[in-house]
Parts: sequence; C-alpha cells; structure tokens
Amino acid sequence: MEEQENYYTYENKTSDYFPEQGDNLGYDYEANYKPKRNPVFGIVSLACGVASLALGCICCCVSPLIAIPVAIVIAIVGIVMFIIDKKKNGSVSALSLVGLIVSIVSLSIFVLYAVLYIIAMIVYLVLGITTMIAPSFWSF
Repeated sequence: MEEQENYYTYENKTSDYFPEQGDNLGYDYEANYKPKRNPVFGIVSLACGVASLALGCICCCVSPLIAIPVAIVIAIVGIVMFIIDKKKNGSVSALSLVGLIVSIVSLSIFVLYAVLYIIAMIVYLVLGITTMIAPSFWSF
C-alpha cells in the first residue's frame, strides 16, 4: 500500500517511467541552445553608412575640405562595424549588410569626389585662377 501512495506523489521523476531517457526525456538543452544575436554592431554599421552619406551630401556644398574626410572616416567605421558584427555573431545580419552596402557606396562617392576636388584644385592652381564661379567649391 505504501508503494501505491508513493506512486502518486511528486517525488516520482520521469526517469521512473522512462528509465532509458532520463529526466529531460532525451532533449539536450545545451546542444540546442542558440544564443541571441547582438544587433548593436549592425545598427551602428547602418547608422554610420547613412550618416556618412547624409553628412557628405549636405556638407560638401558648404565646406568640402571638412566634410569629405569626415564622411570617408565615418564610412570606414561603418565597414569596420560590419566586420566586427560578422566575427562576433558568426553570420551576417540584414542590418549590418545594408550598413556595409551604404558605407561602401558612400565611401566610393566621396573618394571619387575627393580625387576630382584635388584634380580641380591642381588645374586651377596651374592655370593661375584664384576665383571660381562656384565659391563653395573653393572654400578654404
């Protein structure tokens, strides 16, 4: 009679009913645990790409000698954040991939703009032109 009373108590474990599977019924929680992704680096990568593009497009008309290097540095930071996100999480998230694409587009635009700006400055200095039609392009 004592065995039947003990049968209905909470002390019985699943291993009593299924002795070959143990307490967790064969499910390995540690093997199937997937840690959550940390989206911080993807968000920073996207923010740097967008900020570089916006800063470069807005400020290049006002003072290109300051805006171009700052936009290039921010785009490079966006690319570095993509690389850190890929190494930390083991895979690429959509945010960091979009951040990489926007950073590369921004970097290529402003490197091309910097090269054209340097070529224009050299041409104008060689020709002896000290004033230009668009004074915002020649702002020191």
